[in-house]
Amino acid sequence: MKREELLSAVREEITGELPLDGHVLREEDVLTGLPGSGSVHLLRVAAGLERRFGVEFEDERLFSAKTVGDLVDLLAGALPVGGAS
Repeated sequence: MKREELLSAVREEITGELPLDGHVLREEDVLTGLPGSGSVHLLRVAAGLERRFGVEFEDERLFSAKTVGDLVDLLAGALPVGGAS
């Protein structure tokens, strides 16, 4: 799966959980700086990605993700080899 496809999936999960009011998500956006974000909301985003892709994130790596791009990297690393390109 290409990075752009993973980014799109991350964006979908985030916009489904947070009231972004037209904010266009960029990879460099800080997760905790997004409108309406909080730890519970971000955990829901992560859980949604885990369900959607059938993966499980390591807690340490999940909590070290600071930006949207970091979350994309986390997802790419959790996919089976050949799952992201």
